[in-house]
Amino acid sequence: MSIEFFLFPSNMPSTEGKFLARVETGKAVGLDAIAQQIADSGLTASRSEILGILSRACEVIESRLIEGSAVQFGGVCTLRPTIRGIFANGDSSFDPDVNSIEVAASAGPRIRKAVREQASAEKIGRPQPSPNLLDYSDIMAASHNETITCGGLGQLTGTDLDFNPEAPDEGLFLVTNVDLTGVKVTYFQKSTATQAVFMVPQAGPSAEDGYFVLKRRNRPTGPLVTGQSVPMMISFAPAAVAVG
Repeated sequence: MSIEFFLFPSNMPSTEGKFLARVETGKAVGLDAIAQQIADSGLTASRSEILGILSRACEVIESRLIEGSAVQFGGVCTLRPTIRGIFANGDSSFDPDVNSIEVAASAGPRIRKAVREQASAEKIGRPQPSPNLLDYSDIMAASHNETITCGGLGQLTGTDLDFNPEAPDEGLFLVTNVDLTGVKVTYFQKSTATQAVFMVPQAGPSAEDGYFVLKRRNRPTGPLVTGQSVPMMISFAPAAVAVG
C-alpha cells in the first residue's frame, strides 16, 4: 500500500502561494492490531500473550520516564521528560502552579530510514472540503501541537475552520481519553475560515491526552464533515484565565 496524500494551499507567510501535502492516514493502529500482526507473523505466542508483553513494555517505559530517563525504543522513537513553564530567575524552584512535567517524543533513526527507503507516495484528489487543523498554539504552555491547557487560551490555524454557530452539531470540540464525545468550545475571541482563538474548555481531572475536532457542513443541508488536530497532552490552568 502507498501513503496517500493530497495538496492544499499554504496560508503560512513563508510559503504563500505554494502548496503543502496532507497525508490521509485513516484510522490509527493500536496495540491490539499490532499484537495480532505479530502473532500472525509465525511466532508461537498468542495474540493475548503478545498484547500482555506490549502492555508491560508500556508500563516499563512509563516508570523509566518517571525516574527521569530518556527511553530509546528500538530505534522506533525516543521519549524524554521535559519541564514546561517559565522560571522567574536562576534561583527559582519547580512550582506545580506554573510548571509541569511533560513528555517529548521524536521518531528514531530506524523508523525514519525504513519509511524513507521503503514507503511510496500516491497523490490522490482532494476529498470533499473538510476542516484542516494544521497548527495548535497553546498560549499558556507556549507550545505548538504539544500541549492543550484546559482553562487557557488556544489558537488553531488551518483551512475550512468556519462553521454555523447556530447548529448544535457543528463547532469545535475537545475530545480526551476520558470523554470521547467531546466538550464543545463556547467562547471564541476570533473565528474565521483560517484561524480560531478560543478558551479551551475544561476536561475531566483524569484526562491525560486529547485532540480537537471541528465539525461543519459545506452546505446547509449537507452531511457533517470533520477535521482533527494531532493528539496532544492535557494540562490544566492553575486558575481561571481572564479574557477580554
